[in-house]
Amino acid sequence: MAGKSRAVIDKSYLRARNVSERKQAGERLQESEEHFRALIENSSDAISIVNGGRTIRYESPSVERVLGYKPKELIGKGLLEFLHPDDVQNAISTFDAYVKNPGQPVCMEIRFLHKDGTWRVMEGIGNNLLDDPKVHGIIVNYRDITERKRVQEQLQMVEENYRTVFENSAVAITVADENENIVYWNKFAGVLLGMDKDDLYMKPVSSLYLEAEWRRIRSQNVRQKGLQHHLETKILRKDQQIIDVAL
Repeated sequence: MAGKSRAVIDKSYLRARNVSERKQAGERLQESEEHFRALIENSSDAISIVNGGRTIRYESPSVERVLGYKPKELIGKGLLEFLHPDDVQNAISTFDAYVKNPGQPVCMEIRFLHKDGTWRVMEGIGNNLLDDPKVHGIIVNYRDITERKRVQEQLQMVEENYRTVFENSAVAITVADENENIVYWNKFAGVLLGMDKDDLYMKPVSSLYLEAEWRRIRSQNVRQKGLQHHLETKILRKDQQIIDVAL
């Protein structure tokens, strides 16, 4: 009887332990799910899952912050419906790259229609997990880079404007590096010196001057930052002609 009683107790103990372990495992799983859900829902990036037919299967809640849509407004819709017409072909090519390279991240940049009717530039990276039974889709993490693109375009325009002024100035301009070798120059500098690109690039600035003139220029402390120097000197052209210039 004692042995039978012990067996009953052992079985009850095992059942209780199994139930406790399953409960703990369930709690750990729930905590893990809540942890990752919090990360996804509070991410500054939006996350989409698109199936092999380019239909949106999932959108993270952050899509409302990024594009103005609630997730349910996008789920079940075709991805291409929301893309700028000029970006559709590029998107198809990128999507094909996803399909052909499972497990390999592919980057993209496309214009997506915001709910307010404006086009927003999205930078995304996708990963093909169509064969993963837990996902069955292509996961795309993306963010709005519209403002960044606008600033970049403005900076590029400013740079191009300054480059145009630099290149077409009626004054000879040269730029030297910290070792006093010429790294940039405009067209008129080449004309004035009778030199072309190969003659000027990395040419020591000192070689443009007579030795005595260069010593005089260096005595003016011209390397000190923030100071402007105005002086007249002589420079040496490629044909060895000496000309007077205001520097």
